[in-house]
Amino acid sequence: MAKVLIGDIIDSFFFGEGLFRTLSGWEPSRKRGSRICFVAGREGVVVPVRIGGTRSYNDPETAMKCYSSPQPFGETIHNLLASFPDEVWVKPRFLPQELYVGKCYIDVALYPWIEGGQLDWECRRAIHNGRRGSLLAYLRGFLSLALSILEAEWRHGDLKPENILCLPDGSQRLIDCDSLYHPSLPHRGHAGTPIYNHPSRGDAYDSHIDDYAIALIATSLAAHILCANLPEERVLVAHPSEGYGELLAELFAENADLTALLLALNGNDYRIPELHNHIAHLNVYFADYTLP
Repeated sequence: MAKVLIGDIIDSFFFGEGLFRTLSGWEPSRKRGSRICFVAGREGVVVPVRIGGTRSYNDPETAMKCYSSPQPFGETIHNLLASFPDEVWVKPRFLPQELYVGKCYIDVALYPWIEGGQLDWECRRAIHNGRRGSLLAYLRGFLSLALSILEAEWRHGDLKPENILCLPDGSQRLIDCDSLYHPSLPHRGHAGTPIYNHPSRGDAYDSHIDDYAIALIATSLAAHILCANLPEERVLVAHPSEGYGELLAELFAENADLTALLLALNGNDYRIPELHNHIAHLNVYFADYTLP
């Protein structure tokens, strides 16, 4: 099956429930003027919907991800995900060959709607509003999440702030399992998002594919905690190779773990063998950290 166009997927929603195999009793969330809300990505499009007529259009009950290309391991991945910790993942329900688009059926995944925002957005908002206490809470939540990842046999595969939800209770959850690594799964050619990948990763598929992203997000958030004057647009992308090397080295000089991660980000290998130890130490350090 050829890749389906995003526009054709959105158009199918105007036909209502008639193009779905099993789903019923839902309505897509709409903007003013009846335009359907959606977010397009590499694998397809996500449409927030309400189910059962119990909620308003602005308060969706689930997120419907419609894939633009076949997902041959979709059921395997989602079945595997069901055994993972609920406090780490937002778990979708996979519906193969569910939505009719053009001349074929495409796969769909239903995500339960979780109250919370993406890590990137929440951090930008906290910095813009001068809420450094909230930013520290986001760093603590991320370090806890990173430890859960590093202590598991799976890896996210496309770890980035957009794929992390911050919940009101301070915890964080992973979304988007399409690039998941697990020893039982074959390599599927997913290479993640370039800015959160070390150049040497290539198409590697192993237990180290989240190392670079974890180190980059942790050090970038830590930099904003230790220095209140970092430009807002650099939040979570305070990369040492983009003019921040000297500043970050100075900020991290008194913390051996942050210094080690900074060196690893500038190194030649996407693998960071001591990453778990560094993140564990930082988790303890920032748990007791007091903002000046």
